[in-house]
Amino acid sequence: MLDLDAHPPPAAIDRVTIVIDPTPGRVLQHTLFTRALPTPEQLSTLLARLGALMGQDRIGRPATIDSDRPGAFAMAPFATEHKKTHGSRLMASAGANPAC
Repeated sequence: MLDLDAHPPPAAIDRVTIVIDPTPGRVLQHTLFTRALPTPEQLSTLLARLGALMGQDRIGRPATIDSDRPGAFAMAPFATEHKKTHGSRLMASAGANPAC
């Protein structure tokens, strides 16, 4: 929609065709006592939208800096490390030892 607003078509539109290619959903097994983390795709989409809305220099986590000014801080990028799942460790160990 933003691209159409920025570049309107030169003539009238008679027909619109929409093609949807569904992808299978992720099946995740969470533990009973920990919170579910957002997927890397959801997190990167959220950060991209916030960056477009607020500006890249205004998103991140506050980090302390060595300054005499009270309340001085800098913005550092978010740490987006996700723990490896049990299945990915099994795949990695199976790939390391093909005799298994």
